[in-house]
Amino acid sequence: MNDDAILQKILSRLPRGENLALVAPSGRERTALLRKVGDPDVVSTRLPSNLRWTFLFLSAADFPPTATANDFWKVLWRGFANRLAGTPWQAEVAALVHSRRPFGAERMLRNLARADVRLVLLLDGVDQFAENPRMFTTTFLAPLRSLSSRFTAFSVVLGSELPLKELNRRAAMAGSPAFNVFQEIFPEEVAAA
Repeated sequence: MNDDAILQKILSRLPRGENLALVAPSGRERTALLRKVGDPDVVSTRLPSNLRWTFLFLSAADFPPTATANDFWKVLWRGFANRLAGTPWQAEVAALVHSRRPFGAERMLRNLARADVRLVLLLDGVDQFAENPRMFTTTFLAPLRSLSSRFTAFSVVLGSELPLKELNRRAAMAGSPAFNVFQEIFPEEVAAA
């Protein structure tokens, strides 16, 4: 993988609030690249400083096979609240940990957007979530798609072995495909460019 070129492609799209999918084999390279996107040194030198960036890396491996979509949202909001410790937004994000409604984040995301705060979820192993019928549900997919597409304050960069077309097929969600708001990045195409 040409890490620098892929990293540049990802980082050039985050300020616009885009959602991206790094489609590559599982392994240390993909995981390391996703983690590097949120590295403080990378963020401070390659992303606009007028925005306040907060990154959270989660992996399917962090969740046991018994995990549900509700467990995912609790872990996500708790992780972002911890990263926002000492900021005016911590309490508002922390309040979502106990919410049973992932869409309850809409007001908070509007407030963060007005304050130029950007939450970026780096989510590795989405294809592994697809193997868990308790996780890969509309309770997981619909809010992920909706919140990340409607609010510039929340972007997702996911890693998957499977292309989005296959993830959409496995999601079988009514209405719009679950991952149609993501742009795929294939390392081999970036290397050839």
